[in-house]
This record gives sequence, C-alpha cells and structure tokens, in this order.
Amino acid sequence: IELIKGIEYAFFDSTEASYAATYAIDDTEPMISSVVVDVQRYGTATINWTTDEPSNSRVNYTSNSSEFAFDPAYVLQHSIELVGLLAGTNYSYTVISSDQAGNKASSGPFQFTTPPPACFEFDTANDFEQGLFQDTLIVSRENGEVILAPVVGAEFSGGLPPDSEWDWVPWTGGGNVTGANGTLEVDGSRFNTVPKETTYSKGNSIEFRASFSNERLQHIGFGGGDDAIGGVGMFNTAPWALISTKNGDGSLYARVNSGSTSEDVVLPNVSLNEFHTFRLDWTVAGFNFFVDNFQEPVVTISETISQGMRPGISDYDVSANKLLVDWIRVLPYAS
Repeated sequence: IELIKGIEYAFFDSTEASYAATYAIDDTEPMISSVVVDVQRYGTATINWTTDEPSNSRVNYTSNSSEFAFDPAYVLQHSIELVGLLAGTNYSYTVISSDQAGNKASSGPFQFTTPPPACFEFDTANDFEQGLFQDTLIVSRENGEVILAPVVGAEFSGGLPPDSEWDWVPWTGGGNVTGANGTLEVDGSRFNTVPKETTYSKGNSIEFRASFSNERLQHIGFGGGDDAIGGVGMFNTAPWALISTKNGDGSLYARVNSGSTSEDVVLPNVSLNEFHTFRLDWTVAGFNFFVDNFQEPVVTISETISQGMRPGISDYDVSANKLLVDWIRVLPYAS
C-alpha cells in the first residue's frame, strides 16, 4: 500500500494479462477533534482544530450577523483567524472540514467572548499631551511614551532646545550644530548644558540615542571643565566619562579619565553609522556602559571621579560625517 496525493494505492507483482480494478467509494467524513479558540485583543481570534485526514478549513461564526472564514488547503492541522470582531461581544462558531472526496464534517457550535474595550488607549505623543502629568515627560520614542522626568535632557523632535539650557561652540571655523528633521547634527562643534556651574555627580545616569561615524574624536557623555574652547574647556581637560570614537580607528570606546588615571575599552559588537541606544551609569565604584540592552553592562570601568560633571556632545572635525543624536537625558541612577 502506498499513499499518493492523499489516496492509498495497492501495488502487486503480476503476469501479463488483463486486469480490472474496482475502487471503493470514499463516503467517510473527516473526524474533527481538539477544537481550541485563542481570543486576542484588537478584534481577532484564532481557531485551531485537527482532522484525521487531509481536509479544508471553514469557520462559520455569528453575533449580530453571520460570517465565515475559509482556507481551501487540505491539511491535518487547521488554523483560521477571525478579524474585525467587536469588543465585549459573545460569538457562536462552528468548524467545518471537507475531504477531497467532498465528505463534510462539522463540530460545534462553540462560544467565545471578546475582551471588553479599554477605558482609554494612548498611543502617540499627541494623545499623551491631552492629559495632565506631574514629574513626567512626554517623548516621541516610537509613537509616543510617558517617562519619568529627567534631571536634564533634550528631545530634538522640535529642533534645538533653548540656549539658556543647552549651548554650542565650534571647535574650528565652519563648525555647526543643527536640529534638522528631529535629529541633532553636530559637526566640528561641542554642544553641552549651561551654565557650567550646574553639574551632576555619582548616582546619575546619562542615556541617549545616537549614530557615531568613523570620524575621530566624536564624544557623548559626562565632562568637567568650562565653556572655553581649548585650555580647561569641557572635553579638552579631564575629568570625563564618555562614549567616543577616540582616534577614528573604526571602533567605539568606553572612556573614563579621572585626571590622574584613565582607561579606554572597546565597546563590543557596536556598528558605526547606525543608531544605538546607550546608557552610562555613574556609580560609587565607577562607570557602567550599556548598549541597546540595559539589563547588563557591556563594559565596566572602575575609575572614580569626585568632581561634578555635566552632559555634552562633541564632534571635533568639520566633515560630512556628522555625529547624530535623537535625544539625550540625565536621570537618577536606578540601582
């Protein structure tokens, strides 16, 4: 006996002669079992069942009106998704399968109820802005989110923040900072919080989403120093704790300089010219660096800094390879 396209055939050795074959009529309907419904949110439900022979799939369902869903494929494991269901509604359904000979079997009716509608659902930044919030910030990450208000931060979806909060200076002639298309572009300049007297200490984190290029001396992180270019200016003098392209060798580094000692460690498996989400935790023991996944640090540097520092973004050379930043925030470190 051999099964070919769902039909059993008998083969036997024979001598040369005339033979007559008689085929029995298939009048046995499929056997349906294991009917299960999985009801999801947003008006969908998936109904699964099993047949003992290849059969097609149909579900008749009704609430206020009768509907059906059909899949002509002949299978043993059946799955039909119902869409456009009403929230908080009771449905009756029957599963139906027909084999290749046209024998039809049904099972049901069964019942399921869709989840009730949500009292409200906020999905975009515009939705959230309709409410009143305290100690929180509405951000445009994905569609929109509400997060705990940072100590200081900047969202660049609306351009550059006020120069009373963040300011920039060019490292060389032609340096510039723009907030085009919802992204900060830093080219040959330093962009940092002001005034210089407002600094932060251990117990804080800096988070940002950025795309570094393979240019040298692109930095984002904490830095000491004042607003000068050169001398004791920020990122020109220690201390600092930052993520950096360093000398532009194609790697991205976690870098900490306390003024007396320093350490640079390559951040593993981080592509340049792509956006990543970074976090730097300033702890009592040093600094933890995270990339995309905030569960475990990818680099830990045990350099302690007692001097206050503030957040800054820097791209030293004027070129087509700008440092791009979606947003940046300083928040209390969640230990």
